Amino acid sequence: DGYTILYDATAYSVNPFLYPKLPYDTLKDFQPVLLASLVPNILVVNKDVPVSTVDDIIALAKAMPEGLSWASSGNGTVQHLSLEMLRLRTGIKLVHVPYRGGGPALNDIIAGQVKFLFSNGSASVGLVQAGTIKAIAHTGRGRLATLPQLPAVADTLPGFEAYEWNGVFVPAGVSAEIVARLNAWLNEGLRQPD
Repeated sequence: DGYTILYDATAYSVNPFLYPKLPYDTLKDFQPVLLASLVPNILVVNKDVPVSTVDDIIALAKAMPEGLSWASSGNGTVQHLSLEMLRLRTGIKLVHVPYRGGGPALNDIIAGQVKFLFSNGSASVGLVQAGTIKAIAHTGRGRLATLPQLPAVADTLPGFEAYEWNGVFVPAGVSAEIVARLNAWLNEGLRQPD
């Protein structure tokens, strides 16, 4: 009836590949209403790491046969998948250090416990702007409005792109009319300056 609404994130599209026996079918049990946000990750490093480009990181990793320890916000997250894509695209060795969320991983980047992380852009942009951590590149296209000087990873590795997203879904069977009304109402809200 459109009164039960799911607000979910990237895990919605990743989980079917990680867990073959989910209690629901992502394609049959839900229908999309709205893509609420699309957020690139930012490749961040501890501010004392002597790298400033993706090429620098690749060269550093190639010089370390044991590999670079690389944090993520957890197994199967976009941050983990981004580091795996980097590893596969470059042939470098990376040692995955999964955390229970992006916050603890960022804390350890700041403290120097781990040196490298693909971080959610929304979570890390303030830390980058404050100089607490160093940003190397982002996983989107072009330039970011909040960090216009920051290149995309794709500038070095063409086609490299990864985003976190948030979206709104309703159960399958909700009428197209209600889905359209919800979509229009939510888009109107997203257009509000505040």
